[in-house]
Parts: sequence; C-alpha cells; structure tokens
Amino acid sequence: MTETSESPKQNSAARKIAWGTLSVLAGAVLLCACSVLNKLMVGAPMTAKAFTVPLLFGGGAGLVAGLLVLALKQRVRALETEASLLRRAEDALNDFGRIAASIADHVSWVDSDYIYRAVNKAYLEAHSRTREEIVGHTVAEVLGDDVFERLVKAHLDRCLNGETVAYGDWFEFRGLGRRYMDVACHPYRNDDGSVSGVVVTSRDSTQLRQTQETLAESEERFRSLFEGMRDGVAVYEAVDDGADFLFLDWNPAGQEMDGGSREDAIGRRVTDVFPGVEKFGLLDVMRRVWRTGVPEDQPVSIYEDERVTFWRQNTVYRLPSGNVVAVYSDITERKQAEEALREAELRYRTIADFTYDWEYWANPDGTMRYVSLSCERITGYAREQFIADAHFIDELVLPEDQQIWTAHRHAVSGDSKPQGVQFRIRRRDGETVWIDHVCRPVVDEQGRFLGHRASNRDITERLRTQKRLQEAQRLESLSILAGGIAHDFNNLLQGMLGYAELVRSALPENSPERGMIQEIEDAGRRAAHLSRQMLAYSGKGAFLASRLDPAGLVAAQADTLASIASPHARLKRTLPNDLPPVMADAGQLTQVLQNLVTNAAESFEEDDSPSGAGDTDALITIQLSVVDAGCEDLVGSYMDDDLPAGRYVRFEVIDNGCGMDAETVSRVFDPFFTTKFQGRGLGMAATLGIVRGHRGVIHVVSEAGRGTTVTVLLPAAGPVQESL
Repeated sequence: MTETSESPKQNSAARKIAWGTLSVLAGAVLLCACSVLNKLMVGAPMTAKAFTVPLLFGGGAGLVAGLLVLALKQRVRALETEASLLRRAEDALNDFGRIAASIADHVSWVDSDYIYRAVNKAYLEAHSRTREEIVGHTVAEVLGDDVFERLVKAHLDRCLNGETVAYGDWFEFRGLGRRYMDVACHPYRNDDGSVSGVVVTSRDSTQLRQTQETLAESEERFRSLFEGMRDGVAVYEAVDDGADFLFLDWNPAGQEMDGGSREDAIGRRVTDVFPGVEKFGLLDVMRRVWRTGVPEDQPVSIYEDERVTFWRQNTVYRLPSGNVVAVYSDITERKQAEEALREAELRYRTIADFTYDWEYWANPDGTMRYVSLSCERITGYAREQFIADAHFIDELVLPEDQQIWTAHRHAVSGDSKPQGVQFRIRRRDGETVWIDHVCRPVVDEQGRFLGHRASNRDITERLRTQKRLQEAQRLESLSILAGGIAHDFNNLLQGMLGYAELVRSALPENSPERGMIQEIEDAGRRAAHLSRQMLAYSGKGAFLASRLDPAGLVAAQADTLASIASPHARLKRTLPNDLPPVMADAGQLTQVLQNLVTNAAESFEEDDSPSGAGDTDALITIQLSVVDAGCEDLVGSYMDDDLPAGRYVRFEVIDNGCGMDAETVSRVFDPFFTTKFQGRGLGMAATLGIVRGHRGVIHVVSEAGRGTTVTVLLPAAGPVQESL
C-alpha cells in the first residue's frame, strides 16, 4: 500500500468540490421533499415534472448557499490568520522595545519632518524627559533651534537622501551635562525602498575623547621637547633580530650636528646612513641596550667616514615599545681644544683619573629640577632621592662644614657671577668626600631668578695628592738640608779628629792632657755618628747591599734587640722560614730594627697604663711576612717615587705602649723632632732615609693609649743562594 501526500492547496480544492457537491444534492433533495409534501397536502398527482423542477431549483439554491457558507469560512480563517500575524508582530515589537530599552546607546526614530516617532530609555534619561515630552515633538523643540541647525539638521538631511552618516561632536544634556557623542544616522526605508525617516544611535565617548585629547596634548609637549632639545636625539627600530636599526625619528639638533636630514634618513638602516657606526662603537652599544634594556653611556669616541668626522658622547636607552633612543652631544670643539691644550702643556701634564662631574638644576624653592646620574657615583645615592627631597644634600654635608655651606646658599642671588665653595660630604658607604662646588644663578630674559645650576666635582684624591706632594717636598727639602750640613760637618770632624790624634800622639804617655784629648776624640766620634745618621736620613749615606735572609738577620740580632727592649717590655719574634731574601745593607737594616725597637721600648717609659714600664703585659713584637703589593698598596707619605707592584718582605714592629696622637704621627720622621727630654730626634729620620735608600716603604699606624705599629716593606730579591 502506497501512501500519498497532498499539498495544503490540493486539500483545500478537494474540500471546496466536496462542499459544492453536497450543497447541490442537499438543495435538490430539499426541494423534492417540499414538492412531494405539497402534492400530498393538496392531493395533486405525482409526475416526473413535479420532481424535476424542484430538483433543479433546489440544486441551484443549494449551490449558492454552499458557496456562501464556503466563502464565510474562508474569510473567518483569513481573519484568524491575520490576527495571529498581528499577535506575533506585536510580540516581536514588544521584544524589540525591550531590547531597545536595554541598550546603553541613545536610540531615536525621526521621520522626514524631523519629528520623533520613537526613543529608547537611555535617550529619555540623557535628556531627563518623559516619552510624551519627546515623541511627537520636533528635534528642534527637544534639542533647541541652535543645536538643531548647527549640529544636527545637515546630517539628518543627508540621511533622508539615502546616505548613512557618522559624526562626533559635543552636546549638552539636561541629565548628563556636556558629553561627547559618536552619532550614526541610518535611513529608515519603506517596503518600496523610499526613505521615510532616520534611525539615530548615539554613543557616549566622552572619556575616550578626553583621553585622546590628553594624549594628543602630551604627544605635542613631548614633540616640542624633542624638537627643541639642544642635544641630538635619534629613535631607532631594531631589525634583523637586533643586528641593525632603522631610523624612526631624528630631531633638528641631531640633523644639524651630523649634517643629515630627517627625510633622507627615516626608514633607512643606520649602517647605510652612517657607514662608520660599527667602527665608532655605537652599534654594539645599541645592540646591548636593545637586548638587556639597561641604559648605557658610550665613552667619548670619534666617528669617521668619507663624509664627516666628529666627536660624540652618546647615552642609549630602550623605550617600553622596544625602540632604541640615542641622546648625544657634539664635543668636537671641546676635544679639539683639549687636544691643543695637551700638546701645548705636554711637559706639565700628569696622569690622573678623571671623573664626571655631578650636576643639578635647583628651582628657587630649592627643589631639584634635574640631577645628573653622576651623583650616584660620587655620593652613593640615586638621583631620585635628591629630586624627592630638596634638603637631602644638606643632610650629607658634614656638621663641621654646615656653616660655610649655608652661607654659600644664602650668597647665591640673581646676578650672573658664579659662586664656589669647597665642603665635605658623607657618602652612603660612610666615606668622607671633598666636593668642589660651583653654581651659577639661572635667570630668564627679564632677569627673573629661575634657580641655579650647580657642578660638583669630587676633589678628594686631588687634595690627597697635593698633601702627599707637599709632604714629599717638605721631606725632600729637609733631606737636602740635612745632607748638606752632615757632609760639610763630617769633613770638619775628620780634620778635628785627625789633629786631635796628632796632638795625643805627640804628648807623653803620662801627660794629663792626653785624657782631655781623648774626650775631644770621643765627642768627635759621637758627632761623626750623628753626621752619619743625618746622611742616612738624606739617603746619601754609603751602604753595601747584598742578598740577605730577613729572618736570619733578625735572629742574629735577637739578643741585642731583647736587651734594648728590656726592662720595659718583653720581645716576641715571628719569623717564617720561607721568606725570600732582600737586597740590603746589613748594618743599615740592623740600625733600622734597633731604632724601631728603641722607640717601641721608650713608649713604655711614657705609658701610665697597666702595661707600662715593667709590667708583664708590655710587649714588643717583631713580625716578618711576605706580601704581594699592588701600586695602590704602596701609596703613602713615606715612600720612594714610582715603586713597582710586586712581592715585598714586610717587617712589622708592634708595641702596646702609650701610642701617639695624629699630630705626633705626622711629624715622627722630621729631623730633630722628639717627644723625649733626652734624644736628638734623628732615629726615625735616619730610619726613613735608610728605607727610602733601599726603595722601600715605611708606614706608621698609632693611636694614643692603644700602641703603635710600624711597617717596613722592602722589595723581595728572589731565592737565597746556597753560598749565602
């Protein structure tokens, strides 16, 4: 059995035919029945005609009635269908209304006469009006004639002509105040395609607009700064994984310095614009900064190619975007001047380390407008600390120098004269640093005081060098004086002693005058010994150097040194067996040891402490060792010039006696300086001369009440020979 399916139209046609047929049959039957009934009631005969006519009329009437019934049913169904569609449309419209009401954007429907036909809830709230106050009213009535004519009408007219229009502008709302709106106008079209109105959606973009305007202002400020900087600035983008860089921007100062143009450079590789950049060293700096993100200063360098030659000092940074910025200054003229100065003053030039100055610009109220990075190298503190606290620099100045620093700050005024002062600060690590401070007031064209620019230079090492030079000159002068006097005095003594000996030999053995002549000879020999000490201090004393075992020399003098130390103190020796030899005069080195032990023993005579004279705790220690000394270890007031780094044998004589104050230590090697009632003050002076004559170093560390340590360094001479 096969099932067939018919379409709704086929079913409808079949139903219509069935209904028509039934209506005809029903009408015919009805009329026939009426005819039969009529015949029966009147007694008329029953003929064929009597059935035919009613049948025909009844069928026709039935047909008409059936068709009427059918038409009525179809109309009812059509009305039901239309009602269903209207209900669905109404539901859809309600859904659309709820959707429109939930939209945050302002939505309105305006007809071709600029009359509102519909608005959403957001639109009503923005204007702080009811629906009845807007719908049915013109746009001009709601927004005002001026706003309508100036901002709205032209856009609505374009949209009514079939365009989709988008624009943005500032509007004043009763409910929101002044807001920036992004507006979109869409044509509302009828079924035939004609435009009968406009659907307008407006979005509040005030915050975005304000952000954009702020960003634009910021970009303009930075662009002005970029364009107005006196230093050259170039911005680069890395390519080839940081192997090369493209020009992104270049300020006018940089173009003028380098003799190029922004238009020719933008988009080109830096290696094409400046072929010598890799040899110059800047390309390697840019690569490192791009990879690490750590800013880097390029040392002052000379750039050369076939087109230009110049000196530059670059600082390279990486931006958050990943681009690289080079800020540089042209120091060509300065380098040329420095080169000319070096050539003119070559004989007077001394080799010294240079330091970059620490500079800052302070506002009139003392706050820091700018602080250079060098402040951290000089003070140990980051520049942010100086910028954050206007009085931070005051806290670094030592209390002893606060008065001169304060007076200097008050002296800075609006004139054009620079002001200078020297003071001390305490670094972060506790070290004291001398600062040479020079500042100059900054004024504008009208003469108004804008603050001052200051340059601070660390002159600590320079002052130390000056002090060492002055001390060396002083000792050299004393040495020359002592040497000259001792030489002439020694010549006179030789004659005196010679004549005294001749007189003594001419006298009889039992002559009483021989005793007096002997006294003259003894005094002359003592004077000769004094003369030899003065010659030793001057470094002009004669000595015979040989390879000596330091430990053996001290051991051989053990008894003599112990007798010098007693009865004031015990003598202790620390003598390693593996010390290298030294080239020295045995007699003079013995004199050095005896002088140092003598001074140490005498310190207990003046000591009132429990470890003073005769106390069992009084101790003198002779300690030998070998050290590897660098040039910085050999720097001191009491040394020969230009001593080389290397291995040195260290002699230390340590006592726990009365010690010395700083002033006494500073004069301990002066000829004829002594703190004792007896004594000539030549022992330590002679010791200094002997050590310097052996190209060694002597250093004294002492503190009142805490004892003294004297250290002598003599150059090691290599292994001891078997013959020694």
